[in-house]
Amino acid sequence: MKFCLATAAVLLSTTPALSADFIYLECTTEMTVESTGISAGKPVKKTEKKSDTAFFKIDTNGNRFASYNSSSTQDELKWDEATITEDELSANMSEKNELMEASGVLNIELQPPGQLTSQMSAVAFGMMTTDIDVTGDCEAIDESAFEEGLKKPSS
Repeated sequence: MKFCLATAAVLLSTTPALSADFIYLECTTEMTVESTGISAGKPVKKTEKKSDTAFFKIDTNGNRFASYNSSSTQDELKWDEATITEDELSANMSEKNELMEASGVLNIELQPPGQLTSQMSAVAFGMMTTDIDVTGDCEAIDESAFEEGLKKPSS
């Protein structure tokens, strides 16, 4: 019996993405941004495409996640609610303030780590709509790699 427990402990300790009910992911993403003027119904500027790396800390017991990428400016991670199953994280996100209203969805394959997809839509100043589509590929990392990702400078 002790052998089984010791073997299980060794196996669990070598699983890089799992740590005390957290999953850590590093995702290489491609983002497409399209902005349109509301009154004219025409593009405000050319469609933008951007590559980035995003880091996720997923609390499987708390049904929440925190993320960080090069456009993040916060010193502290902000947690968002999600529906988390063995295989996938799904989140409906929304934010509203005096300047902007945004909403969208995020899906990440967890077991095994794989595809990330997100679609967001925002209205800024009541004058412009912006649609953001993100796709990416994720891989499991350990907590120390996640912490290192947080130290990377913002672009």
